[in-house]
Amino acid sequence: MERCYYTILGVSTKASQEEIKGAFRRQALRWHPDVNPGCSEVAEKFRQIRHAYEVLSDPEKRKLYDLQRGYGDRTNGSRKYFFQWSWAMGEAVSEALHDILGGASRREIFQPPVDLRFDLQVLKQRAALGTQEKISYERCVFCPECAENGRVRRVEPCDRCGGTGEILERCTVTVVIPAGCVHEMRVRIPAAGDRPRPGFPPGDVVVVCHLVDL
Repeated sequence: MERCYYTILGVSTKASQEEIKGAFRRQALRWHPDVNPGCSEVAEKFRQIRHAYEVLSDPEKRKLYDLQRGYGDRTNGSRKYFFQWSWAMGEAVSEALHDILGGASRREIFQPPVDLRFDLQVLKQRAALGTQEKISYERCVFCPECAENGRVRRVEPCDRCGGTGEILERCTVTVVIPAGCVHEMRVRIPAAGDRPRPGFPPGDVVVVCHLVDL
């Protein structure tokens, strides 16, 4: 069986469209052939990432995929879905890739910041009393070498970002878990998410707490 599209993008089956787009941005930045010249495995990896995004970024196509995989019947059995490739699906991928590799999207001024999701396991005993946990993750930020002034590209590829205008940044932050935290409670860390464009505010990190026993 083909690998799960959610696994390929690194998101949960309950991920929002904003989380899916943010995950695709990070995966495309890491695996795009232009950023990894001469690597024979990159093209196939990027094909899988792109195809996964084509499906999960389209709400109707995603419903059918979830049904086929047994991720839950969101239709209550009342409808059947049949799909074919449309310009709208192609535009969703093109918009995301254009934003990563070719400058600002024509609709970016209307796009809200993209939040990141982090799933955190917390001991029930600690959650009941309140605790602090350190988490580490990667976020997408604009390249300070060549995208500082309105995503300007150099004639020669940037040594730091390979000409994409974006880099992956490793972050470590402390999450404050309030006393009485319940299972799947969400804790928001403002401005700790992706910031792929200068002049635009970064997204947040949404920490989903999963309570576990010792």
